Amino acid sequence: MSMFSSRLRSSALAGLTAVAMTSGALLPVQTANAAGIAFGAMSAYTTTNAALGGGSVLGLEGDDEAAAASLTAALRREFAARGVGGGKEMSTLELKLTMGCEEPPPPGCMAEGGRTLGVSQMIYGSVVKAGDSYTVDLTFLDVDGGAVKETLKTPLSADAFGEGVIDQTAKDLVNQMLGAEPEPEPEPAVASPAVPGPVVHEPTVDDGGGLVWGRHDAARWKKIGLVTSGALAVVSIGAAVATSLMIRRDGPVYNDLIDAAKGSLEDDTPGNDINPNTMQDLCDVARTAPPGEMGTVTNKPVAEVCRRGDTLATVATASWVGAGIFAASTIAFTTLLFVHKEKKDGATAKLRAHGAAVGVSPMSHGGAMVGGRWSF
Repeated sequence: MSMFSSRLRSSALAGLTAVAMTSGALLPVQTANAAGIAFGAMSAYTTTNAALGGGSVLGLEGDDEAAAASLTAALRREFAARGVGGGKEMSTLELKLTMGCEEPPPPGCMAEGGRTLGVSQMIYGSVVKAGDSYTVDLTFLDVDGGAVKETLKTPLSADAFGEGVIDQTAKDLVNQMLGAEPEPEPEPAVASPAVPGPVVHEPTVDDGGGLVWGRHDAARWKKIGLVTSGALAVVSIGAAVATSLMIRRDGPVYNDLIDAAKGSLEDDTPGNDINPNTMQDLCDVARTAPPGEMGTVTNKPVAEVCRRGDTLATVATASWVGAGIFAASTIAFTTLLFVHKEKKDGATAKLRAHGAAVGVSPMSHGGAMVGGRWSF
């Protein structure tokens, strides 16, 4: 009997999709544990490794996207020339949304985002257009201390954003925030030749290892994301299983449909009779309008049961899809929370630098011989 067959197939397909999405999310975890590489689309603007740079200039907000983008690029070049650069690049709006900062964003919330980016200094702000002029609002934030080091709010004309002028505009803004660059010291008139000294090669000590699994001091937003996605995954799976069981063969809705069809054979209205053993879809038969009665159905009770079944099938499909999404999100947040770069203490690093090794081997006449190695 074909009733609800298409609805059950839709829910099953959604369930398989959920499984595939969850399996796909597991692959980055296995790859990270096996090869120690960065992974996951969820970590596009995060890092669990050491800091990537001394500072970061976030993309400026503004209703004139072209002006904001050109000034952002120029500011990044000028700040990098002054030693504030090398970190992750993203927009101010993206960081505020990621960290859930209020408006205007508190320095503490933005500093938490800066620590997530792995930088010690951060510049962010906006470019607001008013008529033919603009107002630039910049904030220089000390990420480690969570305090604002400098702010700047100044008007600019539209000419300041021209192709040949934008670099000078950015340099003027940077000088106002950091102070003018000191003039280079004049070289001496006569330079005495320098006598080269002996070259001393210091041993390179690796202070970090590959990615490892374990607890560490993770960002608060990762913990919130893990709890939220895990709870939503459990709720979605529960709803998907419950609704799928209701519309399966011999389930409550299926039995109600058969009972409604049998009832049509026993009532006093012969025109609404539906054979429960027909090979046709009972819902299609019940919803067919009788000849000359457009806008009506052959059997209203059966059609009502079909409508309820369609609603539950839609809920089941959406729940399975949601379960897959939230399960994949839970795995991603779990990975971000527990995978981090292995830290090596100073003693271990020194032992490895000197090639220290100890061995024990048994002797044929009894006892054992202990040997070791140390490179100077």
